[in-house]
Amino acid sequence: MLRPIADIVRQSDEIAALCAAVRSERNRAAREREADREAQALSTMTRLKRLREDRELEKRSRFRIRVKQNERPRISEKTARNLFHRANKTLDSFGSLRPILASDDGLQSLYVQWKSRGLKSISGRAWRPGEAGRFARYIMREDALEGGEAGWMSNIGDDRTEVTAFWRALEQVERLNRENANVYLSIIIPLPYGLTEKQRIGLAEAITRPLEARGIPFVAALHRPDPGGDNRNYHLHLQAANRYVVRKSAYDWDFSAATWSGLNTAAGMKLMRRHFVVQINEALARAGRKRRYTHLTRAERGEEPEQMKRGRGSKAREVALLRERADLKKLQHSTDAILRHASALANFSDRIDLFKQRINARTIASATSAI
Repeated sequence: MLRPIADIVRQSDEIAALCAAVRSERNRAAREREADREAQALSTMTRLKRLREDRELEKRSRFRIRVKQNERPRISEKTARNLFHRANKTLDSFGSLRPILASDDGLQSLYVQWKSRGLKSISGRAWRPGEAGRFARYIMREDALEGGEAGWMSNIGDDRTEVTAFWRALEQVERLNRENANVYLSIIIPLPYGLTEKQRIGLAEAITRPLEARGIPFVAALHRPDPGGDNRNYHLHLQAANRYVVRKSAYDWDFSAATWSGLNTAAGMKLMRRHFVVQINEALARAGRKRRYTHLTRAERGEEPEQMKRGRGSKAREVALLRERADLKKLQHSTDAILRHASALANFSDRIDLFKQRINARTIASATSAI
């Protein structure tokens, strides 16, 4: 269980009431739109009206959470690669993503992995308390980052401890919202390998800029290709929530009772994928690269789906693993040989000591008899 945060416990009734009021308001507005056939068409004016309503809800119902010194998580700055990966298979490996395919018009389709995790998630494994914080540490682990500490960015904390504290606080807030609340989204975005490290960092900043402007909490981490995998496999891990949050200072956040309800929907995913493609294409253009991407799938472009090539990265990783095992066996054999030689040397040393003792005994005996 997570350690309760005093600010959340103190405001638990108020937070639950605010979240319930926001849900009621949105449900009422949805019923009105359902009754209004013109609103069903979602004209430009209707969309603007809904945006204004959401912004008003976002600003009207807010609460402040501060995590005190004694409530902050005690974690190591270094995170093991298997901290999250070993415990479950919530996220498919990046090698299982569909490859980027080029079509007749020269554009390449961009396939983004998108997973939602919440208090009732059972895909891969059931939700466990503290999962969001553990996942943040997993994607921010030092041995995976491209560009070192410059390879991760966030609008909720300056270091891994504060980021972990935020996700723990958010999880407790969502438990007061509803029992099946969504806690975070995990998004993996393939990045062009033809860019430099600095250009990919700039691309990651461009991708996350609208989230920061909108007040959506996120952690973004640039990852290098895995050892033994495809050496072009640069990618961006993006962890985000759909609740509006503003960081006021260290371990101090202003939460909204409202959420961006459209983010984790088919329309929201398409909108975000379009944004990713626009930023990638602009980065490629600035770098003088000819390759371009599209957010549309091959089916949406009226093309026949192609047979997806799978397992290329997995095969390479399997070969690397077999090589590593062979090296470990050689090392084990060498270690065993060294131990055998050490044991033989120790026995030989014992025999020499025994021989010396016998010589000393005979010398003393001879001296005594001569006297």
